[in-house]
Amino acid sequence: MPKLRCSVRTCLHHSNNFCGMGAITVSGKTASASNETCCNTFCDNEGNMTNAAIDIDPNTDTGIACNVQQCVYNQNDICMAGGIQVNGQYASHHGETECSSFSYQ
Repeated sequence: MPKLRCSVRTCLHHSNNFCGMGAITVSGKTASASNETCCNTFCDNEGNMTNAAIDIDPNTDTGIACNVQQCVYNQNDICMAGGIQVNGQYASHHGETECSSFSYQ
């Protein structure tokens, strides 16, 4: 599984620059640049949910489904990169996140 680093501090699943989910989905089917991709698993951490992420164990190895057709790491809708970086530090919805490791083939 790829190593997943995440800077999206506003996501419920964020934990110490990693993700508490066992798997995520990166979307952007027709993307030709990283800012046209997003983490579809993003869940806004607002209101009374702000303390929910504290008890999440961060995963360094995360399954990554990927529907970004033109990414060199996408093989049959699975990310085969050694590691990826998801960014969008102040995101309030999934469209404000991105897979910064996207590489156009």
